[in-house]
Amino acid sequence: MITYNTYYTDAETLNSFIELNNVTNSSNILIQVFTGICEKSYINGLIDNIKSLLPNSVIIGSTTDGEILNDNVSQYKTVLAISVFEKTKLLSFSSNAKENTTQTANSLISKIDKNTDLKLLITFGDGLNINGEKYVRAFENYDNSLVIVGGLAGDNAQFKNTYVFTQDGIVEKGVVAVGLYNPDLIVNTNYSFGWNSIGKYLKITSSKENVVYTINNIPAAKIYEKYLGMDIYNKLPSTGIEFPLIIKKDSMQIARAVVGKNDDDSLVFAGDINEGESVQFGFGNAHEIVANRLKIANDILDKPSESIFVYSCMARKYLLDKSSSVELNPLAQIAPLSGFFTYGEIFHDSKISKNEFLNQTLTTVSISENNISKKIDIDDDYNEEENQTIKALSYLASTSSKELYEVNKNLEQIIDEKTYELRVKNKELLQRYYYDELTGLGNRNLLIKEIADSSSNYSLISLDINRFNNINDLYGVENGDSVLTQFANLLMKIKQHNYCKVYRVSGNEFAILNKKPKDNNYANLVSYFINSIEENNFFINLKKEKIMVDLSVSIGIAYKTRNLIEKAHLALTHAKKENESYKVYQSDLKLEQNIKENIKYTKIIKDAIKNDKVVVYFQPIFRDGIIIKYETLVRIDNNGEILSPFKFLDLAKKNGDYFDLTKIII
Repeated sequence: MITYNTYYTDAETLNSFIELNNVTNSSNILIQVFTGICEKSYINGLIDNIKSLLPNSVIIGSTTDGEILNDNVSQYKTVLAISVFEKTKLLSFSSNAKENTTQTANSLISKIDKNTDLKLLITFGDGLNINGEKYVRAFENYDNSLVIVGGLAGDNAQFKNTYVFTQDGIVEKGVVAVGLYNPDLIVNTNYSFGWNSIGKYLKITSSKENVVYTINNIPAAKIYEKYLGMDIYNKLPSTGIEFPLIIKKDSMQIARAVVGKNDDDSLVFAGDINEGESVQFGFGNAHEIVANRLKIANDILDKPSESIFVYSCMARKYLLDKSSSVELNPLAQIAPLSGFFTYGEIFHDSKISKNEFLNQTLTTVSISENNISKKIDIDDDYNEEENQTIKALSYLASTSSKELYEVNKNLEQIIDEKTYELRVKNKELLQRYYYDELTGLGNRNLLIKEIADSSSNYSLISLDINRFNNINDLYGVENGDSVLTQFANLLMKIKQHNYCKVYRVSGNEFAILNKKPKDNNYANLVSYFINSIEENNFFINLKKEKIMVDLSVSIGIAYKTRNLIEKAHLALTHAKKENESYKVYQSDLKLEQNIKENIKYTKIIKDAIKNDKVVVYFQPIFRDGIIIKYETLVRIDNNGEILSPFKFLDLAKKNGDYFDLTKIII
């Protein structure tokens, strides 16, 4: 095979070029068209002119962000790569845009001749409407080993309209491809990246396919403003090409370039970026890119190569500027070289037999129909001394970024360790706050939390073990705790249905919460509880001897009311006072009124003690008409109203004021 590369100006000049190189019309001619003139009328005229001169040729073309002919870089020109094959069959395919990129890809794949001789597929896609990642992934179901190369069309960084086409015309917002069928065709792919990651790792917090909405919970475009400045933000998406996001996949760094900016400050990238992925900003290391030029050239020289095609990212052209030819020059010395600057590159990694969609990358495919390798001494007169400043700054940025990464990594590790410790401690604190350490049951705090939403829809049973202090006094607190644990286990067994939950709310008081009570008739349920408790064998171990302990309970019940815990406890207190087995809270019990009265008279007692309102009466005791002694009577002067001890004396004994009253009287 042989490839003739030329700039296209008009049909007459092209005809002269064809005659000069003795190119004869044949179906084994592949013409790749790389044009920076993004006008439909121009492209249609171009196709017609080529077909008039070489009607049987297979044409595949793309608009560009710059053209490559040998080591020359141009813009707004048209390059033709005319490859004449001897043993290779050529078939072109295309598909207009479907509902999404995957469907577009599948439409094209369905047209591919599944001949086992297919060795290489060169494909171009619309640069603004094709999701390169989705496009490449669609071929995985077809044949992972198939070598696919090419790129997405450009439009000179205008991001308005890009076009791809075949000999049959322009394909609207779709994809085109040409299959090279020859089992003996030698295909070699290579790539050069040269973009370094810089700065802290950022997390993609919201994305869908190739649209990123937020990074670190900040609108994606605003992240560019935050770290790169307002000028970069205002010129997105064009400036986003120069500062891609870099993702690490397996051992390969892959860049994702911005190709669109939406009104909500979300960004459209040339390929997918998954939610949750960690990314860094990338910057082009011009020194590294140029330094890598000979490595690619030597790799290509290791295999036969009759033609080399380059599909390189537009960002490299803007970064290297006049030095772009330096990267291309060694390749152009090996074989005829042509290609274009893309909005995304399609590359086949032969090491793992996988196709990838890339950005910011120079990709090459070299092909040959014969098995003869060339021995070439590459003439390289590039002077690195001219770029020592760029080299130093790139090295500084790279080294600083690595150091920052190590510092952040160490900090993150410390933070992770401390966070884990705090989580463990918080878990322990929450366990202690919400759960009883002895029985493992939820405590009063948990009960309060779980009824906070809608206590008026629940019912609560409070159970108190009668005379439990006697057990502690007789057998010790440790044995008393053993009995409490046995009691808690019994309650867990006898709760009536799945909607019930058992709590230990204080020393020997327990509660059973029912979030879906059916009615307020608790007679049978209470009878069941009491019988189960009385029939259970509670015991304590004293010197290896089991001593049985009889337990009885008092029960208070509150049903579908506010202040559920308080009212169940009031009912329990009333049941104990009245020596009844249980009591259901009812408003006519006047339990709340009693509390209010207790509070009222407690204030009166304390005020009387403090302000000398305790009044002492001496009532004479007569015998045979003679006073033999006096009985001391205590009263309280409540703002002129003399209160008898009936109203306050029992309360004073309970609230601790009885001793102070006694001292006053004495």
